[in-house]
Amino acid sequence: MTKDDLLPAKANGEMIVYRRPDGAAVQLRTGGRTVWLPQREIADLDATSVSNVAHIMRRILEDGEVGESTIDSESIVRLEGGRQVRRNVSVYNLDMILAVG
Repeated sequence: MTKDDLLPAKANGEMIVYRRPDGAAVQLRTGGRTVWLPQREIADLDATSVSNVAHIMRRILEDGEVGESTIDSESIVRLEGGRQVRRNVSVYNLDMILAVG
């Protein structure tokens, strides 16, 4: 992970680190009896691009495989240059993560 990775602005629940056999790591945040990831980390988990994940998610929602309840948002802090910028980012629960995978 680099300094440009997303950092949670506040801690909610537990943080679980998943490491793939190739050494890549994804941080899962728990909350409300599920885990939540932004698109970027879902793409990392599935070793694909963010645009591919977004396309798959649109199809999943259109097909009704999972609903809008799988989507939430959280405030994150992203390091840009030498400063920290706070933004709201959509996060997706385990149902969506599994549907994309």
